[in-house]
Amino acid sequence: MIFDGVTASPGTATILGWMGLIVGLTLIPGVIATGWAALQGAPQLATAALLIAVPGWSAGLLFPSPELMAAALGTAGVDRATSVTILTSLVEFTSPGLGATVLIFVVAHIGGTVLLGLALYRARVVPRLLAILLVLAQPLHFVAFVVVQNTALDVTASWLTALGFGAAGWTLIRHCR
Repeated sequence: MIFDGVTASPGTATILGWMGLIVGLTLIPGVIATGWAALQGAPQLATAALLIAVPGWSAGLLFPSPELMAAALGTAGVDRATSVTILTSLVEFTSPGLGATVLIFVVAHIGGTVLLGLALYRARVVPRLLAILLVLAQPLHFVAFVVVQNTALDVTASWLTALGFGAAGWTLIRHCR
């Protein structure tokens, strides 16, 4: 259970908080940079990708982190039974608004990222292998996280996404003089 793990290791919540800050500040600019890099070579595809990916990834930043919520509940002295009830409600998306946010996030960040990879591939602005890896990254993340629940595979998919976004960002840096 998330609550037991986080309360047993309070430093983990601190690390997750800092990682969340870094992701929150860099994720959307990275998505935009990826689309921007492909815009000249694949304008319609890059535009469509951005119109889907930006809201999708943004929706993911809207829902609360169960790990940080568990840390807050533990710090506030909320008993385990109450904390588990609250966290279960959070991760099972029992709120219609939260459920809609998660649905938008899942569909749009995966679909939009696949389209961003295809736009990079078509525009030929990054090595083709990196574009292909970006196309595969989020479907792999979905399989790893939802279907097989394999953390190592999920982390690998996240790194593939970062690699694709990073390659696009590097392309922009090289060509903006």
